[in-house]
Amino acid sequence: MNESAEQRLRRGLHALVVDPVPAPPAAAAVRAGRALRRRRRVTVTLAGVAVLAVAAVPVLNRLASPAGGGGQPAAAGSHTPSTDPSRLPVVHDSGGDGIERGPKQAEIGTPYPFDLFVHCGIQYAEFSGALWQADPVQPNYRPKTIYRGLNYVQGTMTLVAPGEARFDGPAEGLHVTFRPQTGQREGCD
Repeated sequence: MNESAEQRLRRGLHALVVDPVPAPPAAAAVRAGRALRRRRRVTVTLAGVAVLAVAAVPVLNRLASPAGGGGQPAAAGSHTPSTDPSRLPVVHDSGGDGIERGPKQAEIGTPYPFDLFVHCGIQYAEFSGALWQADPVQPNYRPKTIYRGLNYVQGTMTLVAPGEARFDGPAEGLHVTFRPQTGQREGCD
């Protein structure tokens, strides 16, 4: 019973026509497609969450550490803050009058937009929840540029160390060191 290849091929084709392979039920195919889409959605969502988590780590570290270095004080000269106004932290004034006063709790090494009151020269500044006195006091200082009726100089205030703050007024070429004020604030004439 030697059958030729042609006869075997004919018998196989005839069997396919008479007894076709059953197609999978449509409901099963739909379920399989839905499961595949769900797995893809979960994969994409998890990938997005992972990217956000990785991106958030530097931000959370910065928020958790006032010195910006894992809880250790920053080494002198290791942090060069930007004084570009577009990169400064946004700090809303507390008085509602538009005067920049910096935050209630400043971070060491971070420059904050600050309007220095100079009506009676350079004497005091309220910054980071404390009263500071200029070192040295400059009672005869008069601003070169008009800003808020000659009562303020626009610039940045940086907490250099717990006992030292520095005001930089680039338009005036002004750089003033402040120390914590102990005692009463003196008035001006």
